[in-house]
Formats: sequence, C-alpha cells, structure tokens
Amino acid sequence: MKLLEGLLPNVVTFTTLIKALCREGKLSKAFDVLQQMKENGPIPNSFTYGVLIGYVCGDSCPEKGLALIADMLEVGSEPSELSCNLVLSGLCKKGKIMEAEVLFGRMVRAGIAGNVISYTSFISGFCRQGKLVEADKMLVEMQENGASPDIMTYNSLIHGYCLNGRLEDAFVMVTNMGSSNLHPNVDTYTIIIGGLCKEGKRQEALKVLEGMMHEGLNPNKFTYSILIDRLCKEGKLEDAEQLIHHMEQRGFHNDVVPYNCLIDGFCKRCDMDSAIRIFEEIRERRLQHTIVSYNSLMDGYCKIGKSEAAETLLRDMEQHGLKPDVVTYTTLICGFCKEGNLEKASCLFLDEMLAKGTNTRCCDL
Repeated sequence: MKLLEGLLPNVVTFTTLIKALCREGKLSKAFDVLQQMKENGPIPNSFTYGVLIGYVCGDSCPEKGLALIADMLEVGSEPSELSCNLVLSGLCKKGKIMEAEVLFGRMVRAGIAGNVISYTSFISGFCRQGKLVEADKMLVEMQENGASPDIMTYNSLIHGYCLNGRLEDAFVMVTNMGSSNLHPNVDTYTIIIGGLCKEGKRQEALKVLEGMMHEGLNPNKFTYSILIDRLCKEGKLEDAEQLIHHMEQRGFHNDVVPYNCLIDGFCKRCDMDSAIRIFEEIRERRLQHTIVSYNSLMDGYCKIGKSEAAETLLRDMEQHGLKPDVVTYTTLICGFCKEGNLEKASCLFLDEMLAKGTNTRCCDL
C-alpha cells in the first residue's frame, strides 16, 4: 500500500487506520490490518495492540484481548500495564478468574506489578462468585504488596458481603475504610441499603438513608428505587409514594421504575383505582410507560375477573408502539381461562400470539 510515490505507511499510519476502524465498529477489518502488518510489515508495536485490546475489552471480549497479549509476547512486544489490566478486569467480570490469574502471573514475570485496578478486579470477581474468603485474602495480599485499596475496592467487598447476607461484615468494612483515609460515598450507602432491604430490614435501611443525608451525601435514583421497591413489596405503598415525591423534589423526575413498583403493589392489593391513578400520573409527568407498566395493570384486572379491561390495555399499549411479550399474553390467556372464556383464550394464543411471532418458550400454560 502506497500513500504517495516513494512513500510507505509506517506503524503510526497503520495504527491510526486500526483505531479508525475500531471506532466504526469494524473490528474484523481492524484485525485484518493487524494481520497484514504481521505478514508484510511494519511490525505492530505495543500501542497498536493496545488500541485493539481497548476496543475488544470494551466490546466485552476479554478473551480476544488475552489472545492479543499472547500475540504481542510472540513478536517481542511488551504489553502495557493498562492493556493487561483491561484484559484482567474483563476476564474477572465474566467470571474467568483462572484465566485472569494466568495473565496476572505473566504480568509479574514481565515486571508489571499488580496495582489497585488489578487487585480490585480480582476482589470484585471473587465477590460475584460468592468466594468471599478468596476476596479477603486478595485484600490482604494487595496491602502487603504496597497497593492501597481505594473506594471501589471497599465497595466491591461490601457489595459481596451484602449479596451473601453478611451485613455485619459489610458494616465492619465500612468502618475499616477509615484506616485508608477513605469515606463512604453514595455508592457505599446504596449498597448497604440494598443489602438491608434484601434481608427485609426496611427500618434499618431508612436509618442509613437518613445517615447518609446527614453526612451531606445526596441519594441517587438507585438509592431511592431500592427503598421504594422494598416498601412496595411490604405493602407500604403510601410510604413508597411519599418517598417518590421526596425523590422528585430532589430533582429525579425522569424515572418510571418507581412508578411501576407502585402500580404492581396496588394491583397485588387489588386496588385498581389507585393503580390507574399512578398509571395516569406517569403520563401526566410526560414519562413513557413501559411494558412492565401495562403487564402489571393487566395482571391486576385479570385477578379481579376483568380480563376484557386487560385486553383493552393490550390494544392501548400497541397503539403507543409497545410490543406485547410472552408475559402479556400469558397473563391475558390465564385471565380468560379463569373466567371460563376458553374460546377467547384460544384466539389470543393461536390467532394472535403465534401470528405475531411472540417467543413462547417461557410460556407455561
């Protein structure tokens, strides 16, 4: 390939081309260019590989990143700390801890010491798998090797403890953050609140909410959504509605999820008037209904023997551009069957559901 007579592209030219192809999502063509470089020159350098590694890991393909690192070592190019950590982090996120450990060993042999990103990736990966003993050991190892844990390290551990019902250990870890001159952030408190709600400890969760606000930290929409979901599941719908209004007063106006929780809660209580009121409130606030909004209402109507009203909602959701799913049809079919209208149920299933190609694999009739 020639750009001008007598001039040949160099490694910078090829790397720039690879980067442009990656930006356009043409990864296969970018790999073709890499192969051309390996066969015809110029030899790709660590920056060339680093560009590809960054994009394949961003595309959730750390295995390709691992192969690229192996390729680098074969051609005598040394991977950077950033490239190694990108692949290591991606492998841990996908639960491929053993592959990550092999890579980490290569890093150490190449003189690349693990840093806070490396160790936090392992800790997060172990926590996702419920391997809290290994996660604790990794925290000790990183500190012994001079890598100081950061807020993400602690939050990963706290999240792991909460997921596995070890709330006392989670609170101890919050206390231990002080030894690293770190303070809990919004994510820390949100994780703790989520853990408490998961264990049904709503009052304690609300106290943590008060505590974080006393510390000058503003809850985010995830903090509120966790609490609202817990309140709705416990039937404390009026309290949940108050919390939604409090959330909106703090500037969170564009989230339909808490309203869907309320609709579901009122439907389970068979309070369809309140469920419809919330449904209409979503529209008044110029939020978009989701399929969850409609499915919850349909389920509520079917439970009280008003499947015709539920079917009207089906037509309304279609008019608003929402495609019914298997839950929608299953809800309606079960509703009509309970009312003894088997012909209607059959028509919905055979003439409409199958005709529209709705996936029925999860449909248990």
